[in-house]
Amino acid sequence: MQSHLSRFFTVLPPFLPSFPARPTDRPTIVRRCSNAGFTNERGLGLKELLHRVGHYAPSTRKDALTGLKSLFVSHPTLLGLSTTLMRLFEKVAPRITDTDPTVRAGLLGLVR
Repeated sequence: MQSHLSRFFTVLPPFLPSFPARPTDRPTIVRRCSNAGFTNERGLGLKELLHRVGHYAPSTRKDALTGLKSLFVSHPTLLGLSTTLMRLFEKVAPRITDTDPTVRAGLLGLVR
């Protein structure tokens, strides 16, 4: 039986399995999100989105700001929590001076 590693090795070392690897069926891991499990349509919670706002890639930062907007549109009660607002301003404020114009446009969309 040929292994996927046969292109790298002419003879497979004895420590490598000789059977083909296949994905295992793992149950879907359901993460408990902060703020009572409120998530947006992509399944991302407030904590994950705020973490992504500070990502190094501009497209990820913009997607996180868009995700925050959709989260607050679908769950407006989140904006009434003072802890949510404090964390939001703490993470989003540096995006005002972001070097990427798409991120600044995403921030403007969140504020509107």
